[in-house]
Amino acid sequence: MKHCNESDIKTALDFIYEDRLLNFYMYMDIEECGITDEGLDMWFFEEDSELKAIAYQYYDCIHIYSKELFCTDELISLLEERKPKVIASSIENIDEILKHLEGDFLYESNHIITADKELHARESFDIKPAVETDIPDIASLMLKADIYSDVYEYDKLVSDLTRRFKDGFGRMFVIRDDEGKLIATNATNAETDELAVIGGLVTDPSMRGKGLGSSITASTWNLVRREGKTGLAFLITTNEKTISVHKKLGFKFIGYNARIIRRD
Repeated sequence: MKHCNESDIKTALDFIYEDRLLNFYMYMDIEECGITDEGLDMWFFEEDSELKAIAYQYYDCIHIYSKELFCTDELISLLEERKPKVIASSIENIDEILKHLEGDFLYESNHIITADKELHARESFDIKPAVETDIPDIASLMLKADIYSDVYEYDKLVSDLTRRFKDGFGRMFVIRDDEGKLIATNATNAETDELAVIGGLVTDPSMRGKGLGSSITASTWNLVRREGKTGLAFLITTNEKTISVHKKLGFKFIGYNARIIRRD
């Protein structure tokens, strides 16, 4: 195992490149953030001088990429030492890693989706770019969804959203009702010149079924496409209703990944 420095960034990006659409968060975070700041780190795993796997730490998450199934004692030792809140990789890697880690984890597998055509929603709403003062309301709405409440506490989510907003690494969008209450949100969680990660879709539980989600989803994806970027996102494989909605909207399902979230 080799502890990397900035001179290893290009090697890492070249190693991941062919599979970057299936490992987009890891690829984009390495490309945009590197490993110079506190909370960012990277390791290479080699066999007979050949690079076999990369582990990249982005604050509370460690991403693992390999072209084939990879789980060694060194990798498990690293994960036990760092104890990240989230570990993300291929389904095969995560299934194997889980056999060797101690602790209580929530397991989640995801579809990876993209869209290569204009998306159309049945309803149209007043969708606006978020400003920094929207962030507390956005965090409160997001925590009404299990996918976020299982990972975040309110203050941590506000902090992470604010950091990404100020860094310009993503954009958020909001819909408010006539009284000013936030009723839907969506975002690009990360962007480069080539790619945009789209996520953070939440509608207020009392307002579901009114077309808010499909409207803000189509708007966000169409904006990214018009800017010449490839949009990418995760959909939890167990959420059949959301999968059905995205298929009807015209999304392409291109692969899978998995993550585990530490509960203890």
